[in-house]
Amino acid sequence: MVVIFYVRRFKLKIIFIMENFDQHVPQSTFIKEIRYSENHLTIYFQRDGAVIDYEAPRDVYDSMCGAESAGKFYHKNIKGHYESKRIK
Repeated sequence: MVVIFYVRRFKLKIIFIMENFDQHVPQSTFIKEIRYSENHLTIYFQRDGAVIDYEAPRDVYDSMCGAESAGKFYHKNIKGHYESKRIK
């Protein structure tokens, strides 16, 4: 089980708990790691936190894992297409 949270001004906020997730580490200078669990696509960036895209379908995760460039795929097919939450 992985608990996704962030701390802001000494307050801990739990975003959601991921259980039984799939994980992919692309060779990318922009994206560090991609996780998928129960319609939650979580993308960890190399430099600044992560973003959780709620209600992203499984085929989006699969396509991103197979993309030539995970960063370009994110900007073209994910960013702004799903309700999301940025975590730092």
